Amino acid sequence: MAWSPFRQPVNKALISGYWTPGILRQPRGAKIVRNLDERNGYGIDFAFLVFTGRKLGHFSTEIMLVTEKDWQDYAQFSALIHAVPRRGAVQQTSNGYNAARAMTIWHPQLVPLEITQCVVEAEYQVDIDEDMIGHWPIDFVQVKATPQAGFARPEAPAPAKADTPDEAEFRRLKDTLASKRQSNNAAGR
Repeated sequence: MAWSPFRQPVNKALISGYWTPGILRQPRGAKIVRNLDERNGYGIDFAFLVFTGRKLGHFSTEIMLVTEKDWQDYAQFSALIHAVPRRGAVQQTSNGYNAARAMTIWHPQLVPLEITQCVVEAEYQVDIDEDMIGHWPIDFVQVKATPQAGFARPEAPAPAKADTPDEAEFRRLKDTLASKRQSNNAAGR
């Protein structure tokens, strides 16, 4: 059964094996953009499209820190977000979190877009509102472990049958003329 926010509300994300602290507002702006190259040749009426692959997904989240425990969890979890990607082996931060080349991420809204690995693109300060709730926005960018070839030319759909009465009449006359030619050729005329 497909995920539904009514049956299974998810207000957290799993990042590198750790649940986000506080309340995670849903990922926003996640999209996978297709690179479509519009090509037009000399003397060619209309252009055609060439699919040249997909861009990486960019998305934003916001973590709301509401309780004292949320702030304590934030103090530890923030080390994972602060760590910059390093080349080479996985490294341990001072809080015991792994700071690897990229982080794994799971949230049901990112699954259909196949976003499973990411790095932090931008990290912002925690803003505290008048109700003493902390708002911590974070921007992520998708990471793909193995790039795949994506060069293709989309094929146009099959031409539709006649839509207008004029086209239908033209097709009928054309078919009648073709059948008369066939019968004349068979009769030897």
